[in-house]
Amino acid sequence: MDIPALRLSIFFFSCICNTGPNGSGKSTLLQFIAGALMPSEGKIAYHNKNGESITEFYSLLSIAAPYLETVEEMTANEFFRVHHKFKPLVTGLTVSQILEKVGLLEAANKQIRYYSSGMKQRVKLAQAFCSDTPVYCSMNPRPIWIFREFPCFTIWYGTIVRKGW
Repeated sequence: MDIPALRLSIFFFSCICNTGPNGSGKSTLLQFIAGALMPSEGKIAYHNKNGESITEFYSLLSIAAPYLETVEEMTANEFFRVHHKFKPLVTGLTVSQILEKVGLLEAANKQIRYYSSGMKQRVKLAQAFCSDTPVYCSMNPRPIWIFREFPCFTIWYGTIVRKGW
């Protein structure tokens, strides 16, 4: 897919909502921003507020999207414990608290492959929401339970912003 030349600046505490019809490149743009895809032309550069280059942007980003996979042979307990060796949990949260908040505590020791599609989606969303990163990107509709169960997030024009736990 060709994406026209684009210069995009996203500032700390800003909210961006990327909308468009199916096939318009929303997911592709998100994958470019997240570093999952590299452009065939041009470049993607990340800078902090002082203009200094950020080379490991992935460590600052949590992403939730339907096309992301979970390790289905793992239990939810195992999955979160392994994931959070790479990205720490939001301060004060435990794996058990996360699983309780998303309604998966009773299924915590069941392999993810046996979860319903809705349960798998909650695992993906919780993985992104509960990682201690300053940037959150989502290709998901706004699930109401997120805002009811996680007081650290608020909704603003369809975008989710971390406010602090």
